[in-house]
Amino acid sequence: LYFHAAEAQHVDALFNLGFMYKNGTQVVPHDEEESDHYYRLAADCGDAEAMFQVAHRLIEQINNIKREDPKERATARDKIFSDEHRKTSGSEISDGIQVSENNDKKEENDRMQDDVEDSSAHSRRKVEAHMYLNVASSRGIRCAEAEILTLERVMSTPEIVEANRLARQW
Repeated sequence: LYFHAAEAQHVDALFNLGFMYKNGTQVVPHDEEESDHYYRLAADCGDAEAMFQVAHRLIEQINNIKREDPKERATARDKIFSDEHRKTSGSEISDGIQVSENNDKKEENDRMQDDVEDSSAHSRRKVEAHMYLNVASSRGIRCAEAEILTLERVMSTPEIVEANRLARQW
């Protein structure tokens, strides 16, 4: 029943499916991605509680990123590159020093690019979370205001300005 109503963009059904997937039920298994999907659909239809849930999930993602050890953030590309480096450096003994230096520079450039991309995604999450909290707060979700104040402690002024601009456009 909820699925049919959700297909028709019924906001309560979308929110309830988000809740059901978040907690897992006899009807649906626990699935964070599906939960996020349905909460976001409900939020985009204007549901203030769903906006709060989307913002809360974004904040969880921000906090998880901050807790990660940079050494553990190696991408699949870094791992593949390391394997290729071992193969190449073993077969090109005469140019080993040059190959090693070039590979080290490429690896450092790749990591710097990954850090820039991570930083940009991190900033977008903060702006989006703030925007959803701002709109949810204006629609009566009282605890959203406290979350905004907490989030603003880790946001730059341009991020806050952008989030407020997006909230006003809502």
